[in-house]
Amino acid sequence: MTLDEAARYLAVSKTTLRRWTNNGTVECRRVGKRNERRFERAALDRVISGDRGESSSAPLRQERVSADSAAAEKAADLGDRHICLYLTRTEERWEAFRPFFFSHYRANKPTVYLHSESSREDIRDHLESEGIDLAEAERRQLFVLVHASDSYLRNGTFSPSAQLSYIRQTIVGFRKQHKNEILITGEMDWFFTGRPGVEDIHQYEERLNALISEFSGVTIVCQYDLSKFSGLDAVRACCSHPTTIFQRRKYNGYYGREDQSALSL
Repeated sequence: MTLDEAARYLAVSKTTLRRWTNNGTVECRRVGKRNERRFERAALDRVISGDRGESSSAPLRQERVSADSAAAEKAADLGDRHICLYLTRTEERWEAFRPFFFSHYRANKPTVYLHSESSREDIRDHLESEGIDLAEAERRQLFVLVHASDSYLRNGTFSPSAQLSYIRQTIVGFRKQHKNEILITGEMDWFFTGRPGVEDIHQYEERLNALISEFSGVTIVCQYDLSKFSGLDAVRACCSHPTTIFQRRKYNGYYGREDQSALSL
């Protein structure tokens, strides 16, 4: 496969794929006078399955972000794919989120909803008010509902690395079914459970940008209720997202900007 074909096959940008070949994550051979990359399908399948061996798997892990990957994150087109959705009160949650959901649902693209404040019954009622049966949507894998205790707070604690691994596994699971365009949303109220590690929420959000940059078809919407989060935490959320939405208006976030560090103190 050519670079273009391999990038489409993996659903990543060509920039990401070039970086992976340079650091040994993906095997390729060089051909012709221009030394162009060529890829074997088996090598790409190993990346998807995670079977890359100890020496080549490390660059994909989120345990550390090298200077090279940090630069690539900022260059990636993350603007409309990692979104901080601000709510002024809990009651407006569904109304604020529904445009994202329907843009995927109507196109038969899956949504993974990580809920914390909302109960399963709350979300079922919202869907039913739209004429959608939750059980049927789950059967078709157009709507996957996961509680925070089974995602963010597995084992009763929050770990940025563990949650990033969970998100990666979720994405790869859908991609194995040839579903590359995925919407993932999370209610961030689990922050107030007081569980060990929740103070690392903003570290997680910032590291999430690097993960999203690897998968061009993935959109992640993080829901922050401003009636609960402090002003400082609201600002720090803005600093870890390329885009924010408040009262249906879209604004640029501060992630990747030169003045980000000053605002996130």
